[in-house]
Amino acid sequence: MTILDYWHVRLADSLFVLAHRPDGKRVVQRKFLTIGLGGAVLTDLVVHRRVSLADAKVVPDDAGVVLPGLPGEFDAIVRSEARPRSAEHWVRKFRSSDVEGRVAGHAVRSGLATAEEDAVLGFIPVARYAPNQAALDDLAARVSDVLADRRTATDWDASLVGLCDATGVLKKVFPGTPKSAVKSITEGEWASEALRKVITQANAAVRNAVISTVHANNGSQGF
Repeated sequence: MTILDYWHVRLADSLFVLAHRPDGKRVVQRKFLTIGLGGAVLTDLVVHRRVSLADAKVVPDDAGVVLPGLPGEFDAIVRSEARPRSAEHWVRKFRSSDVEGRVAGHAVRSGLATAEEDAVLGFIPVARYAPNQAALDDLAARVSDVLADRRTATDWDASLVGLCDATGVLKKVFPGTPKSAVKSITEGEWASEALRKVITQANAAVRNAVISTVHANNGSQGF
């Protein structure tokens, strides 16, 4: 039994682990990772049947069940909202709700990463998160098998591939992956139409937020 047998439903954990090198450095810029983590948390809520889509808006489902742990924290944020909001709204909302810190803390507590203190410029304290090597290897092997069509993609696999592609993690960790392979996975018949629709909206929200961030940065630099 691999480590993934215990925690594969956590998309946020999975994206976090894949987005870090063994030395704890991110493979993409933090601003893109936090957007992706926001989308991963939203998709986790979809997979747990906590939210669904109605008129292009995310709405809470199954209010009688309390979702424990990390997804439960963000589930509570959605339920505290007075009216339905778009998937992109929630991706940005989760991003501004310390999603990276919360996911990092959960990863450390779950044994998926270790926190290491470092310093920028020799005196500014920062934390680096080195992924558990077994988790990183298992996860990379799983995604690699899906990309190579050696494993049938589930809704979880398709969501993770889409999030990795939208944030740039896929290009860094699985270089040379054909766009056609990504498209066939993310648009495949791996779940019901209703579930696919919500997950696709979450992935699209991440992609749109990343594009907006890139454009904003380029504009601020006079490009």
